[in-house]
Amino acid sequence: MAPSAPEESAAGDMARRVRILLAEMDMNQGELAKRLGLSPGYVSEIARGVKRPGADFFMGVHRELNVSVDWLISGIGAMFFDEGNRADLLHAIWVVVATARSAIIERDALAAEILQVMGDGRFEQVAQEPRFSTFIESLQLEHRDLGLTAALYNGHLTGADTQRRRRQLVSAAATHFRMQSSSGLSALTTPPNSTLEASQ
Repeated sequence: MAPSAPEESAAGDMARRVRILLAEMDMNQGELAKRLGLSPGYVSEIARGVKRPGADFFMGVHRELNVSVDWLISGIGAMFFDEGNRADLLHAIWVVVATARSAIIERDALAAEILQVMGDGRFEQVAQEPRFSTFIESLQLEHRDLGLTAALYNGHLTGADTQRRRRQLVSAAATHFRMQSSSGLSALTTPPNSTLEASQ
């Protein structure tokens, strides 16, 4: 299926911002690829707007160059983060968003179990259980979910990183996908636990 005009425009705008970043850093595409551990061809396709960047690109640019993912995706805000921003938090939110998509949209039973554990605030269990870790390593962030990831990240920066706030992140991501799911508005009237249990 061919991308729509707004998607093509967004990819072109993002490619332009990647080129601005390269100029600002006085770096060529090959140097960026090497720094991020990605292939030069992949970075070239991103910079030309041929390919949409994946989570590996966004996380790498954020981690290695301190670049705002929000700015890279939308052009909003400053290009560079201040020292208060955290790649580990961005990655954790990415995991929550990708897990919620797998659990609710793709109806993956293991993802639903992981989402339930996260929703209960048992984040340590997710990190310690081998089958959960293996699943999380296999996750792919959908391009259309980058805005949600960035919004949740930015919203989380404004207060303390508490267990309650982490559960709220899980709830917000799950609610976002329930609203998109094929069950439509009926997902809003179904308690979260019964939705997750039904998909297991």
